[in-house]
Amino acid sequence: MAHMIAVISPEVLAETGDPRDPNNPKVRALFVQAQAWAQAEFGEESLVAARLDVDESGAGVVDLFVCPTAMQAGGRGRKPKLTISVKSGLEAVAAKNGNKRSYSAIQDSWGDWASQRIDRRLRRGKPKRETMRQHVHADLVREEYEKLDRLKAELDQREHEIAEKERKTADFIDEVARDNVRFKLMDDGQIQSLMRMSLSEERRAELVEAKRSFSPAVWEILRATTTLQTQAREAKKAAHDATIKAMQTGAEAFYHREVIGAEEAPETGWKIHYSSRLTEQRRGVLSAILEPFRAIVAPFIAAISRAVRGWEVTAEEVAEERNDSGWNYGPGM
Repeated sequence: MAHMIAVISPEVLAETGDPRDPNNPKVRALFVQAQAWAQAEFGEESLVAARLDVDESGAGVVDLFVCPTAMQAGGRGRKPKLTISVKSGLEAVAAKNGNKRSYSAIQDSWGDWASQRIDRRLRRGKPKRETMRQHVHADLVREEYEKLDRLKAELDQREHEIAEKERKTADFIDEVARDNVRFKLMDDGQIQSLMRMSLSEERRAELVEAKRSFSPAVWEILRATTTLQTQAREAKKAAHDATIKAMQTGAEAFYHREVIGAEEAPETGWKIHYSSRLTEQRRGVLSAILEPFRAIVAPFIAAISRAVRGWEVTAEEVAEERNDSGWNYGPGM
């Protein structure tokens, strides 16, 4: 008896259902056509049994048990008799398919049959002489696949953990963008997070939990960001202070007639007019303070000038009154 295995790609079976389900149309077609092929190649009565495994990890496999028959010539006057001959059956298939290697011829035959009657996309696999692949026992292959399955499960779990950590990090950063969380750079280089009291206790707890999962790289990014924010706030405060100083200096210079006015020209924008009585040194000091903030100081001086004209007094009189009365008529007015 010859034990043959008719195999097709399980992906084809999976297109119409579970590749291990006997009621899957493609699985039924495989089982029927595998038997029909064996009977066509080795004789109608040669097929003893056929078996489809549906409880294994694989799919697309049919076991065929075949007893090919052939007439054996009788010797010394004896009549030829019908005998079981696996060798003759294999040679007949090889001759029919034009292939001297009988086992390869059987694979060619089954490949053509499956392609024509089950799915035209099926193609016979490449012979071993071309692929140089070595046979590996099924138990060894199964053990390796089980290892791969365990490794895949571990990788899936790890990917899930990483995705969850990334989600929590993004959620925390989103609250930072909403200004619900701020950072403070401590003297020891560490950063402290400050949360708005308007956040619910549950939300605050979620953010604290997310912060515990931060990687060192995330903390380094937050530390660098906090440093830049601190520097920006300090620079903003310095710019604010410098602007106030420029406005105060501009007002004082106008009252003392060191600056005699300001106007806006269509082509050049705002311009501050300095008194011709100023020394070069004094003008340089005033310019260094006022000119960087000319877009703010010049309109301010122009507004003071209009106010003084409306009072029908001179700037010198305003300056004298400011010095004597104790009132503050500067920008804080």
